[in-house]
Amino acid sequence: MRLARHVLVFRAALGLLGIAALLFFSGCGGTGSISGKVSYQGKPVRMGSVVAVGSDGLPHVGTIGDDGSYRIADVPAGEVKLAVSSPDPRPRGGPGVGGRPNTDKPKNPTNPEPPQQVEPETVKKWVRLPDKYAFHDQSGLSMRVNRGENAKDLDLN
Repeated sequence: MRLARHVLVFRAALGLLGIAALLFFSGCGGTGSISGKVSYQGKPVRMGSVVAVGSDGLPHVGTIGDDGSYRIADVPAGEVKLAVSSPDPRPRGGPGVGGRPNTDKPKNPTNPEPPQQVEPETVKKWVRLPDKYAFHDQSGLSMRVNRGENAKDLDLN
């Protein structure tokens, strides 16, 4: 009877060890970071953000640098879906003011806020991306994140 109990404990410990090893080697548990470069039709995307949504369901965001590089920290290990957003930097202004049409109602209709000016260089470096890339569930971009550093260049077309 005593031997049977020891065998049972040994089997349970061995099973738990096997599960722990499986989780460790499959990348589950812990967090990792993702870094890489974003390009669209061979040209670097020089502004915007990359979002990773993992098993926790939360968006983890990294800013795209002027050279197209990005880095997202503390992403849960496992499968993640990615999205890339590069919104138009021009302010909403309306006809005759420049920028995008203003579809929002002014906060104070009797004294509307003047549109903010954007440097022409900022507008020149902006790349319009297809809308599908802005949504993690529509972009078709995904990867497996392991603990530690993970590299993923995003070549969009």
